[in-house]
Amino acid sequence: MTFIKKILLLFSIILSAIFVSAQDSGSQLPAILQKSYFELNYGLIHYPFGQEQLEAGYVLQSAVTIPSAAFRLTLLGYEFSKHLSAQLTYTQPVLWLNYGEISKNGNVVETQPSSRRVAVNIGGIILKPMLPLSLKISLFGEAGINFVTRIGFNDLQGNPILKSANYATFMLGGGFRSRVNHS
Repeated sequence: MTFIKKILLLFSIILSAIFVSAQDSGSQLPAILQKSYFELNYGLIHYPFGQEQLEAGYVLQSAVTIPSAAFRLTLLGYEFSKHLSAQLTYTQPVLWLNYGEISKNGNVVETQPSSRRVAVNIGGIILKPMLPLSLKISLFGEAGINFVTRIGFNDLQGNPILKSANYATFMLGGGFRSRVNHS
């Protein structure tokens, strides 16, 4: 079971427990969910992929196509105050990045046509301070830890060209938020 699947399973168990306790108490919405939110964000992401990620002996012969458009789903956000919130997030590019032609010892390495795609998924735990500029517009910063899962690819003989990996890294970001209406 991948790390992302484990996080989603834990998230569903927590929500189930919250809703069961809400039904037991007769309240409409559990107290913990009264300041909770979900979000869907669209933005740009930078991946430093190239020759450095390939296994020894493999040489990149053409460019890596690295689409930067990505979406992020906030699975659970919680507002401690109007100036600070925390989030559990899942980020994925709209299109996977794709390695071009690769050679080894001067010969082009045969792979399945679609197998040079590299899938990258990111789960995050983030603190989000907010600075209101007006009634409708706020600036925000983000800082936290991201858990990255990368699915690599092999040649036709099953030898890894780019190995799969899982690792944690720090995350910093920012942006602005615009409120469309009071709802």
